[in-house]
Amino acid sequence: MVTGRGSKQKGDRYERDLAEYFNEQCGISSHRTPLSGGGRKEALADLIGTPGIAIEAKRVEKINLTEFMTQAVKNCGNDLPVVITRRNKQSMENSYVFMRLHEWMALYRAFLTQQGYGPRPTEETDQERDEPWHESQTT
Repeated sequence: MVTGRGSKQKGDRYERDLAEYFNEQCGISSHRTPLSGGGRKEALADLIGTPGIAIEAKRVEKINLTEFMTQAVKNCGNDLPVVITRRNKQSMENSYVFMRLHEWMALYRAFLTQQGYGPRPTEETDQERDEPWHESQTT
C-alpha cells in the first residue's frame, strides 16, 4: 500500500501519463496542472489543454465516485466535468471515464451527428417507417 508522499507521486505520475495519452490519441497539447492536487488558491482541473472537458484524474484502488465527481464539478469552470481513474496494474487504455449522464448525452448526440445520424422523423410516412433512419444502418 502506498501512503503519503508515495501516493502523491503515484497520482502526479498518472496525471502526466494521462496527459501524454491524450496528446498521442487526440493530437492536442495537454499537460498536468502545476500544483495539481493542492497548494493553489483557485480550483483547476488536473490537466490543462483538454478543450471542453475538465479532467479529475484519480489513481486509486477504491473508487469513490461521489467524492471524485464533486471535486470535478467544483474544478470544471465552464467545461464538462470528467473523472478518469485507474487502479494499480490496470493499463492506461483501460482507465475508467465517469461523467454525469446529461453531459455525456451531449457528447453522444454530437458523435451521432458527426456520424451522419439525425433525429428520427416525428411524422413518418408508411415508406419512411420501413426504411432505416440512417443510410449506413442495416436491418
